[in-house]
Amino acid sequence: MMISYAQNFEDVILERIFKNIDSGFYVDVGACHPIYDSVTYHFYLKGWNGINVEPQPKLYSKLKEIRKRDTNLQACVGAAIGSQTLYITHDVGTSTLNQTIAENYRKQQNIAQEITVELITLNQIWSEHIGHRRVDFMKIDVEGFEKEVLSGADFSVVAPSILVIEATLPNSQHPCHEQWEYLILEYYEFIYFDGLNRFYSRKGAPAGDGTLLAPPNLFDRFKTYSQVMLEQANESLDSENQEMKKQVQAGLEQLANKDEALNDASNAYADLQTENRNLHQQLELASTSILHSQAEFADSQHAYELLQKAYAKKEEDLLKALDTLGTKDAALQDATAAYQSLQKELNLQIDALKARITQKETQDELGKVMSYCESLINQIQQKDHALADAAEAYLILKEEFDRKVRELRELHESITKPEQPHNQ
Repeated sequence: MMISYAQNFEDVILERIFKNIDSGFYVDVGACHPIYDSVTYHFYLKGWNGINVEPQPKLYSKLKEIRKRDTNLQACVGAAIGSQTLYITHDVGTSTLNQTIAENYRKQQNIAQEITVELITLNQIWSEHIGHRRVDFMKIDVEGFEKEVLSGADFSVVAPSILVIEATLPNSQHPCHEQWEYLILEYYEFIYFDGLNRFYSRKGAPAGDGTLLAPPNLFDRFKTYSQVMLEQANESLDSENQEMKKQVQAGLEQLANKDEALNDASNAYADLQTENRNLHQQLELASTSILHSQAEFADSQHAYELLQKAYAKKEEDLLKALDTLGTKDAALQDATAAYQSLQKELNLQIDALKARITQKETQDELGKVMSYCESLINQIQQKDHALADAAEAYLILKEEFDRKVRELRELHESITKPEQPHNQ
C-alpha cells in the first residue's frame, strides 16, 4: 500500500500517471522538507532520484542528510541569474521572495529572518545538471514567485512530461494561474486541478488517459504519512499498553505476595512485641538483682576495708613484736657470750687452783682460793639464773611472735579469699 507524503495528495495523482515507472527523474523547485509534505519522497523510496532546489539553510541541510541520491541545490529559481532577499517565515513552507506577500507577513509579524539568496534559472539547471535526460515531472511551489520561475525557462529545452504548479495565492483558495499560465501553454495543456495545484501535461506525451477523472480515493490504496505515523504510534502505544498490563499483573501478583508477607511480618512483629515485653520483665528483674548485688558489694567492700585496717594493725603489732624479739634475742646472745666467757675464766682459775694445790701451797692460801671459788660459783649461779630467765623470756616471746604470725596469715587469707558469686 502506498504512503502519501504530499500535502494535498499530489504524489497520489502522479503515482497514477507513473505507476509503471520504477526509475524516474524529478525536479522539485521549492522542495522544503525532504519528507514532510514532500511531493517527491514517495518516488525517492521507489528508487527514483532528481534535483531538489531549496534556499533555506536548515531545510537544505536536511535534504543533504536524507536525500543522498538526489542533487540538492541551495538556491532560489528566478527569471535571471543573480541574488535576492528571501523572507523566511515562522511557518514552515511559506517563505517567499515576493515582496508584496512578505509585507503582508510582516504585518502579521510572521517574518522570522531575511537572508540574501542566490538566484538561478531553470535553463541553468537544465544545462548544468540535466542536459538531454528525460524528466518525468517538475513541481513548482514558490509562494507567489511562480511567474519568475517560469520566465527563466526555454520550454523547448526544459521539457518535463508533467508540470505541477501551485496555482492559488498563499494560504488561500484564490486562483492566480492567469498570472503565469500563458508562459507554458505553447508546450503544455491543463489536465487536472486538485484545489491547490494545476497539473499540466506536455503536449504529445501521454498523461494517463482518464486516470485524472477522479480525485484521490480509496481505490488508490494509499495512506497518508500522518496516518502511518499515527498507526505506528498506536502500535507502539498498544505494545506499551500490553507491557504495562503485564507490569500491572506482575505488580498485582507482587502486591498479593507483599500482602502475605505483610501478614507474616505483622505476626512476626506481634511475636517480637511479646518477646520484647518478656525481655523488659527480665531486664527489670536483672536490674533489681543488680541493685541488691551492688548493695552486697558495698557491704563487702566496707568489710574488706575494715579487714585491711585490721590487717594493717596486726602487721604493725607484728613489726613491734619483731623489734622486741630482736632486742631480747640480742640480750640473750650477749648473756650467752658473757656466760661462755665467765665459764672460760672459771675453768682457767680452776686449772690455776689445781696447779697451786699441786704445788702444796699453804692452808691459808687454799682457804682464800676456796673462798674465791665460792664467790665465783655464786656469780656463775647468778649468771645461770639470769641466763635461764632470759631463755624463758625468749621462749615466751617466740610463742607470742608465732601466734602473731598465724593471726596475720589467717587475716591475709580471709582478705584474699575469692568472694562467692551471688545468685541472680
